[in-house]
Amino acid sequence: MPETLPSDDLQRVYRFVNERIGFAYAPDRMSDLERGFFTACQDLGLIDPASCIQALNDPARASAVEEALIKKLTIGETYFFRDKFLFQQLRDNLLPNLIRTRRVSGKYLRIWSAACSTGEEPYSLAILISYLLPDINDWEVTILASDINPSSLHAAEKGIYSRWSFREESPVPIDRYVLPSIDGRFQVSDQIRRMVRFSRLNLINDRYPSPLTGTMTMDLILCRNVLMYFSSELASGVVDRLNSALIEGGWLVVSPQEISYAQHPHFIQVKRSSVFLFRKGTEDEKKDTPHTILTPPVTGIEIDQDEMPGEGIPDSVRAKSLHKKKSSIQDLGSPLQPLNPVVIRSQKLQTPLASRNPTTEDVNPDLLIQAGRLNEAELLLLDEDSPSPKIITTMGMLAKIYADQGDPDHALGWCDRILSVDPLYAGAYHLRAVIQQDQGDLPAAIQSLRQALYAEPDYIPAHLMLGTALRSQGRQPEARRHFQIALDLLSSMTDDAPVDETDGMPAVRVREMVRTLLAGVTP
Repeated sequence: MPETLPSDDLQRVYRFVNERIGFAYAPDRMSDLERGFFTACQDLGLIDPASCIQALNDPARASAVEEALIKKLTIGETYFFRDKFLFQQLRDNLLPNLIRTRRVSGKYLRIWSAACSTGEEPYSLAILISYLLPDINDWEVTILASDINPSSLHAAEKGIYSRWSFREESPVPIDRYVLPSIDGRFQVSDQIRRMVRFSRLNLINDRYPSPLTGTMTMDLILCRNVLMYFSSELASGVVDRLNSALIEGGWLVVSPQEISYAQHPHFIQVKRSSVFLFRKGTEDEKKDTPHTILTPPVTGIEIDQDEMPGEGIPDSVRAKSLHKKKSSIQDLGSPLQPLNPVVIRSQKLQTPLASRNPTTEDVNPDLLIQAGRLNEAELLLLDEDSPSPKIITTMGMLAKIYADQGDPDHALGWCDRILSVDPLYAGAYHLRAVIQQDQGDLPAAIQSLRQALYAEPDYIPAHLMLGTALRSQGRQPEARRHFQIALDLLSSMTDDAPVDETDGMPAVRVREMVRTLLAGVTP
């Protein structure tokens, strides 16, 4: 088998895969397609290139080539409760709301895991629903799990997995639903396996929604990490059909990388913390709001990457700030461990305070945070139409807590909330930069630090962090400038004054550290 196909033959393979499976390959990934094609042909015993190409046009053999290509080109990487923030949203909001409605209108749920691979996602949904429904025997629960790869479906039906498939933290206890097997692997319980119906379905060429495939009137569809492999035109067609498969008010979930594909005229986009969901609108909503993002926009301050901080802020911008705060989020309190970490609800609460649990009505959110009752504190904070400076300070406290707990998405969600109402809150930009740097996105961190200094030119932690970041990029003169500004600001402080974001380190010690930094930077 040669290492490369002639260009015309490779284009024939591409068209075959695109029409049969839907996958689109960019020019720099054509070698992956070529390699997969050769391997598939070898599996079929077609070691001659001409025979492989001829098989594409032979109806008797084309299906076999398609099957072999599906096995080689589809990616089966998945695990239980993949994307813990999504499953927290399903646990805390979406499924409980649906269950409450159906307790009145009829006890049934219809869920579709499209492109389910080896079954971890639909089984995760079954476990979650079993946990949420103590009277599950009184319900009619349909979980359809479909995939194009028959080998993946065969493995899924067995329900046997290695420990690696459970590497994500579970949002609910799973001991009752997943049992150890003799060979050291784990077996999904019969109860959970009976809840899931596996079926082969090609999202490009098969019929749906249809009663023949059981793909109609769905409450929830998860279609994650598959649209990205389709061309834009094919992906749009899939999303249109998934929309038709949902009931009014039903939900579509895609992966974060596929959000742009799901921005369909008949979906209403909802952002809850770091999770994007798409709700099928009613007929009235389709007419009035063809595409609505139900979350406060992240305003902040948009500045050019190369704009130097310290310039005067226009009065029109400064007037938007609720306060000018030089203390950082570090000053707002020590990190606390919540008893029950939850996902931020970024929409305004539907229930007025007067009708809520009386234990949370008149309690200060700061006290709730100190007690570890973060969920209740969040509900109170998100109910504020026009947050006061004190409320924004408390939001900053929550952002810092989640960052310290290793929950960057939750922390970033609170930073965004703060900046949507106070674009001059330097501490939120700084915390965002810390998270971005930890995630390996240094350019984004530098931009956030510039925004912090645009908001507050004398903010010492941003000067120090920006100087360090620029030095790592070899931008010595710029780094030196920020270190010098920080030293000048520190010189105006008393020796024992604590410096923001240094765990209370006194100014005299920080000055010594900055002098050392300056000595290591060339002029």
